Amino acid sequence: MSKREKILAAGLAAVIAIFVIGPAVMSAVLSPLRERDNRINTLKTSVAKLDDAEFALLAAKRDVNRWREMSLPPDPLDAQRVYYQWLNDVTLLAGWQEVEMTLGTASPRQGGYTTIPVTIEAEATLDQIDRFIRFLDSTRLLQRVTRLDIESPYPDGNPPMHVVIGLEGVGLQEATPRSRLFPISRLQSNLADDDQQLRLDGSDGFPEETPFRIRIDQELLRVDDVDGDTWRVTRGVDHTEAAPHEADSVVELTPQIEDDATSTAETELLVERIFVKADNRTPAGVEIAALDAPSAMRGQPWSAELSLANWDSRRPVKYAIDGDVPPGLTLDADTGRLEWTPPADAELGYYEPEVTALSADGRETIATGSVEIELRRPNSPPTLVLPETVDVWLGQELVLTPEVKDPDLAEEEFLFEIEGDLPEDASFDEQTGTLTWTPPVSTDIGDIVVTISVSDDGRPRETDSQDVVLKLQDDPALYTYLLGGIIQGADRRVWFRNRAAEESEARIVLSEGDEWTLANLEMTIETVRIDSIDVAIDGRLYRLENGENLRQLQPVAENPADSSSSTTARSGE
Repeated sequence: MSKREKILAAGLAAVIAIFVIGPAVMSAVLSPLRERDNRINTLKTSVAKLDDAEFALLAAKRDVNRWREMSLPPDPLDAQRVYYQWLNDVTLLAGWQEVEMTLGTASPRQGGYTTIPVTIEAEATLDQIDRFIRFLDSTRLLQRVTRLDIESPYPDGNPPMHVVIGLEGVGLQEATPRSRLFPISRLQSNLADDDQQLRLDGSDGFPEETPFRIRIDQELLRVDDVDGDTWRVTRGVDHTEAAPHEADSVVELTPQIEDDATSTAETELLVERIFVKADNRTPAGVEIAALDAPSAMRGQPWSAELSLANWDSRRPVKYAIDGDVPPGLTLDADTGRLEWTPPADAELGYYEPEVTALSADGRETIATGSVEIELRRPNSPPTLVLPETVDVWLGQELVLTPEVKDPDLAEEEFLFEIEGDLPEDASFDEQTGTLTWTPPVSTDIGDIVVTISVSDDGRPRETDSQDVVLKLQDDPALYTYLLGGIIQGADRRVWFRNRAAEESEARIVLSEGDEWTLANLEMTIETVRIDSIDVAIDGRLYRLENGENLRQLQPVAENPADSSSSTTARSGE
């Protein structure tokens, strides 16, 4: 074998050795290095997972702490009370109407928390619903909406919609016990509706950075600057109105609603009502209805409600008034309520202002027309003048006519009415109020109560009434007889006997010139004779002879001859 062949054989053997022995050698040398490298990578992965777990744990701890701050009180009864009250305040702030709230049963859950369900049923417009949801969404409170049903009565305008919303608040058992959801303080002094600065009895728990929002009763205020317990505020924010508040009123922190681009865009959408179906159809026959109200009076408050005829009352409208408007007349555009207190110098007569009814958004004219308002003098009520009791004698006619006092007497007519146990044979004149009755002698005596009322013809009609007791009794004049006259010089006396009276009171002795009243007879003894007497009743002479009762009095003729013939005629009977 040549040298060259030996070299080639050696090279071939080396190559074969490398392919055969090399992997084993490499494995023996590199395996420990690979194992070490793999272990290093495994350790790095474990460390990364531990870091992630630690970060997750820290985040969970932060969430738990945040949830504790946002939680309702841990005690279920406290949680129910404060959550119910807070939701009620939110409905008032949002302007919801006809609110009915139902508090559900607190439900303890696994995991250390309790749920507080509340269902609210109310009437609200779309923007009022939006405000309510914004309050919920912006409040740092563990709660959620479980149900939301909105039913609109019709597709156009901005009608009040029927809302049913279910809410669920959460109270963690590890939360801090408290009696209120948010920090509160109290006013040190009265706050007028135009004051821009207030002082508190402490501000613990309130933010130090401004601006933030607070609530006093139903007014929301924005705090713009804090100087200890003295705050500079902007009044009546977020669609509330500035109002006066008394010292010691509760001041409560209220979460701020952010006025970002999204909320601005949403507000514009609500204003434009792009989700409300346009309905430009106005039903036929819609017109301004006549006012259903009495006449207005000088110096007296007057009010009336504008309305539309042939219109669905559930669809809101806005009203405008123009033209012949009385001075001082005000109109609530949303309700159509007119209010007016006419001044003392207001011109009497009729006013006919022009009324326009518009769609709720003011874009469409629904109807136009005029209404008539009459201004007249105040109608003074009549006063009925009657005795409380009236004596009524059996067999004698009763004529009872009431007196009416009324400053408007010269301008008015009256209508009388009577109620009570009026006998069938009695009569009553509704024009004069005169009660006429001659009770038969056989009628049972006793008291009869009647009520007489009088009404004027003013507007509004005024009425007065009075009870009258008719004391029905026997007629003593029917049983009182003339016994005769006794004449002794200038002493001229006459004797009567009441057959219905007790023996001790039966004899009655009178002298000439005496005045005597019996039953409905008011008499003066003018002349006493042995067989007769003359008496004066209402300025007229009457004669009674022996043996006659007082109901048999006969008028004396003015001509003496007539009187003599009358006496002769009576003697011959």
